[in-house]
Amino acid sequence: MGASICYIGTEFKNRNKSVGLYAVDTWRGSNETIHHHLIGQMGGVDALYEKFLNNIKNAGLADIITPLRMTSVEASAKFENESIDVVFIDAAHDYHSVIEDIKNWYPKVKKNGAISGHDYVPGHKVSEAGVVRAVNEFFLGQNLEIGQAGRTWLHIKK
Repeated sequence: MGASICYIGTEFKNRNKSVGLYAVDTWRGSNETIHHHLIGQMGGVDALYEKFLNNIKNAGLADIITPLRMTSVEASAKFENESIDVVFIDAAHDYHSVIEDIKNWYPKVKKNGAISGHDYVPGHKVSEAGVVRAVNEFFLGQNLEIGQAGRTWLHIKK
């Protein structure tokens, strides 16, 4: 519903940084049954999206946050290669989705830019099979470094 991107946007504004942020999501929820139930209780996917837009507006961030209501891979096609300073991936957590997100967004990141993501939890069964496997395979397979902080992975593109 926008809590994470509102936090990020607020921190940029507090530091007087002029940025543009894109929030990429389908606003359909994940494949998890609980998400579909909660979205149904809210009134459906359009109501969820409207809640997101209202949260952005109420936070005073509608001027810097642009929602892209589509899949991550679809959104990546809208950006030129080496045109983005930072990409943060927190979409589907299965291996296929994560590897596709990384493959499609990595070329969009500028040299010395960052690509990062959430739910990198070594030792966690679901994370190991999806996020951890995809991140390790993509970056370590290319002899690139990965930094991990908490549940977040980070790579600086050289």
